[in-house]
Amino acid sequence: AGSLERAKEIYNEEDVLAYSVMLLRRFKPDVVIGQDLQGEYGHGVHMLCAESLTKAIPLAADPSYSPRTAAGYGTWQIQKCYLHLYAAGIWRQNRL
Repeated sequence: AGSLERAKEIYNEEDVLAYSVMLLRRFKPDVVIGQDLQGEYGHGVHMLCAESLTKAIPLAADPSYSPRTAAGYGTWQIQKCYLHLYAAGIWRQNRL
C-alpha cells in the first residue's frame, strides 16, 4: 500500500482500530511506541497503524467504546506514546 488511502481500501479501518484498542486493553502498557504518521518511508500500512494507534489510545480508556473488550480486559489509560519520526531518525512523544 503506497498510501494511507490505499491501505484503507485493503484493510477495514474500524477493524484495525478495534484490534488496536483490544491490544492496549489486554496488555495494559504504560508506554506505547508507534511508527511515523507519514509511514516511515511512505508505506501506507505503516500510516494506518500509526493513525490507528493515536486514535486507539483515548478509546482504550473509554468504557463506551467496544463494551465487549472493556468487560473482558477492563479499560486502560496509556501514560506515554512515542512516534518515530523517520526522516529525522528520532522519536517524538505524543501528548496524551
